[in-house]
Amino acid sequence: MKQNLKERVKSKKGVTLIALVITIIVLLILAGVTIATLTGDNGILTKAQNAKEKNAQKTVEEQINLAVQASRINEGLVIDKDILEQELTNNGIEITKSENDELPWTVKKDGYVYTISKNGEVKEKEGIAITTGDIEILKGSTKGKKVSAQILSGETGTIKWESTGNITISATEGNEITVNVNSNANAGDTATITARIDGKTYQDSINVKIVTQVTSVTAEKIEVSIGDKKKIEKITAMPENAEGIEVTSYVSQDTTKVTVDEKTGEVTGVQEGETTVTISAKGKLSGAVVTGTCSVKVTKLDHSEVVVPTITATGNLANKPNIKEVRQGNIPIPQGYNYIKGDKIGGAVITDAASGEEKVGNEFVWVPVDEISKMASTDIGGTDANGNTNYRGVLYNWGTDATGNTAWNWSADSTSYREPANLSSSYDSKSKNSSWTSTLYQEEYNKMIKSVSQYGGFYVGRYEMSLNSETKNAESKYGATSANAKDTDTNQWYGLYNKAKTYAPEKNSDNTENASQKVVSSMIWGSQYDAMLKWMKGNKINVTSSSPTDLSIGTTSRNTTRVTGGANNGQTVSKDKLSNIYDLLGNSSEWTQEASNTFGRVYRGGSYRDSYAPSFRYYRSPASTGSDNGSRLTLYIK
Repeated sequence: MKQNLKERVKSKKGVTLIALVITIIVLLILAGVTIATLTGDNGILTKAQNAKEKNAQKTVEEQINLAVQASRINEGLVIDKDILEQELTNNGIEITKSENDELPWTVKKDGYVYTISKNGEVKEKEGIAITTGDIEILKGSTKGKKVSAQILSGETGTIKWESTGNITISATEGNEITVNVNSNANAGDTATITARIDGKTYQDSINVKIVTQVTSVTAEKIEVSIGDKKKIEKITAMPENAEGIEVTSYVSQDTTKVTVDEKTGEVTGVQEGETTVTISAKGKLSGAVVTGTCSVKVTKLDHSEVVVPTITATGNLANKPNIKEVRQGNIPIPQGYNYIKGDKIGGAVITDAASGEEKVGNEFVWVPVDEISKMASTDIGGTDANGNTNYRGVLYNWGTDATGNTAWNWSADSTSYREPANLSSSYDSKSKNSSWTSTLYQEEYNKMIKSVSQYGGFYVGRYEMSLNSETKNAESKYGATSANAKDTDTNQWYGLYNKAKTYAPEKNSDNTENASQKVVSSMIWGSQYDAMLKWMKGNKINVTSSSPTDLSIGTTSRNTTRVTGGANNGQTVSKDKLSNIYDLLGNSSEWTQEASNTFGRVYRGGSYRDSYAPSFRYYRSPASTGSDNGSRLTLYIK
């Protein structure tokens, strides 16, 4: 009995060991299969790693192609090498150039090497890459040029070197060689250096050119319009077959005609005529310092008469029901209006005349505002009843800073130049209308700024405000008598303010929304007036002068008549015009919605009585009834 029990126990132990061995073997097999599945040539981890590497390479390739596309100019026919270099550098891509900076270039990132050809084709380098671009060697030089190569990832072997032409190389094997020019070589001679991987088909080559020391430089004559910019290009080192150069500076010989960026060589036309720009440079090999000139002709392009094409609306201008079309320069044309002429420099003019003709309907000029923060500030905080951000106008002190960059200081209790603001004195124009509150005034300003921010600008009356003889509604028409504070229908500041709204009223007589209106009219705000001046200043108009120069007509002169766009002093056409806007120098001084002190509304510019610059700013009691006090309409797109 004991024996049988012992044998049974032994029997059970034997079965357990066998089962364990079998289990271990099965587990090992499964582990092997799993490891192979994960790590083999076709394993999951290997595939994932390959996919990761492939994705990384494609990312680098895409960055290079995007840089090339960004650098294409002249409808894609020319590659701007400065732009290309900047775009590549911004993406952390290393560049190997030829010594004359010309394409092709070799570029590298994260171990991936590509070439960019002269026409912008991007091609991956395989096997081997010479890490030096095309080189130049001075004739008679005893100093050699080092050239190196590297075997690219995935390849092994020995680098072999070959050369053709009137040069010698220091070795035929290794990662680096030295190239020397033969004593009998002439300037203009060329040679080729080739690196191969021994026993394989991979190779890479560069060109070698024998050059002479530079003695001077020259550049092709350029032509630029007044107010426009053009870069000096195609600078040639002399004599023929001279070494590459590095330009060190550009200097205009007559800054009254052209100015030039000392580093980039970008020329700006100032005045019609011709002058030269002196170019200083040095030889890249010899270090020789040389100079030369570029002739520049400045012509007068009448930006006020040019017609710009319709373009496809994008961004904030796309799919807006109140916009009819968009013109070049992101100029939105509202529904119900037609484009006449002009660009962002000369002033783009629109009309409400169905014919689209000039001097028929009401006319307005587009004022671009590229940075809304330079026109309005949010430092007062909060929102109005419509959920719009509360803004205050940014107003500029042209009297102390002719650049138009110094803003007036402002605080909540300020009595200096400010908007939007009611007046606290007994002359406060809100007494004309009991419903006119500071809250309402803030809401009007907020709506205007919201539109300017969205559409990138606003429209200003091409002519000072006048009234329709029948309806007595506000107009902006050529050849009319400007409305003034003395007239019954536009009496005092509030009369002008109130009438300005009648051209394109936001609301109907019953205070409901005027859905048919695509724009809203108002008396010009102080911040709009300053934005207009800053735009003109950017177009090379001296707005702090009482007789500034306009790009289209030259020296201007004040309109001393009471007629909008009126000519005087024997003129056949009015010369009181800046960027297609008339009568900023004369006719009527223009009351704005800007406030000053506790009793003043600000007016700007000159009048038929007084000669002042467009930037001139002062204030009068809103109860004043001067015949020389008028105003100007502005429109914002709803």
